[in-house]
Amino acid sequence: MQYIDAYKTQLYSDNKTKEEYYKSDIFKQYCALTCFISFYERTNHEIENKLKSIIQNLSSKRIENIEESVSILKLNIEKIKESTDIFSSVDAVIFLIGDAYLDSHGMLIDDKSYLVVDLNRYEQGKDKYNPISFLYHELTHAVHYKAKPKMYFKNFKSKTEKILKRILIEGIATYFTRHYTNESDSDIFWLGHLDNNGIEKWIKFSDNILSEISQELSDSITSNNYTEEFQIKLFSMLDMTKIWEGRLGYYYGYKIIEEMHKYHSIEDILEMDYKEFIPYIKRYFNLSKLT
Repeated sequence: MQYIDAYKTQLYSDNKTKEEYYKSDIFKQYCALTCFISFYERTNHEIENKLKSIIQNLSSKRIENIEESVSILKLNIEKIKESTDIFSSVDAVIFLIGDAYLDSHGMLIDDKSYLVVDLNRYEQGKDKYNPISFLYHELTHAVHYKAKPKMYFKNFKSKTEKILKRILIEGIATYFTRHYTNESDSDIFWLGHLDNNGIEKWIKFSDNILSEISQELSDSITSNNYTEEFQIKLFSMLDMTKIWEGRLGYYYGYKIIEEMHKYHSIEDILEMDYKEFIPYIKRYFNLSKLT
């Protein structure tokens, strides 16, 4: 697993090298990924201009904090590599300065798998992040996409796949972090952004609203129309004053994978085709129309 310090190009290189970076496959793939994760479409040029503005306005203290964040993450990656080989298929970790719409995720370019970390976003929340649980979760995405490229967002075939596969990939990353680490519920489920009381409220809310979400999901499958509000409820937050009412898909995905692990090994789950998950999805959400 190598390191690609793209942020150094963004911060310190000459203008020609910077322009080459903004035309690179890494940047193009990052743009597609951040738009997918955030439900907010922008052109690559718009993102490039935004990043140049962000970088121009970075204080020396923030740059120092970004460099410190990279050191901490690399140190913990090396610790993880010493303790397990489950992430050996990841080709590289890319550290870049992004627009803060995602903190980290797996990324595929051709046949290579990467973990991309937005240092702009990570540095803003580093006091809450537990580096170990953060890295296990995000590295799992990269491993999963390498094993099953059809689970990567660019290979989704329909609107329904976009929703259900995302529930699965977040459920896998969350469940695997639970399986392989001894970190707290706060760190595993919410990367430190909810305390234990908040986690209890989130789980209770997620369970209580499951039948409503299941009906909305069923209706959406029938109509082939998934509202942005519904997607945000599953993967982000509608109300920042009640954040425990958000990211429901992470919990539902976790519960689906937890059930599957009773019958399949961790290794087998990573290698499964989408169709093999469908019976478990149908059972969990009480769906009859999903094929």
